[in-house]
Amino acid sequence: MLFLCHNNKYVKIMSFRRRFFILLWLFYFFSILYLSFANFSSEESSMLVNIPYIDKIVHFLMYFLLSLFGMTYLYYNRSSKKYKLSYLGIVIFIGIIIEFIQPYFGRGFEVLDMFADVFGAVIAWAFISFFSRLIKKS
Repeated sequence: MLFLCHNNKYVKIMSFRRRFFILLWLFYFFSILYLSFANFSSEESSMLVNIPYIDKIVHFLMYFLLSLFGMTYLYYNRSSKKYKLSYLGIVIFIGIIIEFIQPYFGRGFEVLDMFADVFGAVIAWAFISFFSRLIKKS
């Protein structure tokens, strides 16, 4: 943590690691918003790999990474379990709300997409919790 003296008061300056995770999270979050509300044509959709349930895998990975970036930031800042659980709840809430709003933007509502979002966020939280305990023990 760096400090800057301004008017005889020391002001904290965010470290590079904190700024990096905040900017990464913001970029990723707005990318998810764009992909969630963009209305792709059937021609663009057919250009993707034709794997069954690929959209569920993409939903899982999007929310897994969103949670992982945020949880990593909270871990490095030594945030309490309460903040990590609150963050998990916010990510789950965002995934569910986006799914309900999508029909207003010409996209479909799918319950399985919500489950994939929630599952990705919870697995990321479990992943960070497991590895943070391993690091503390060593």
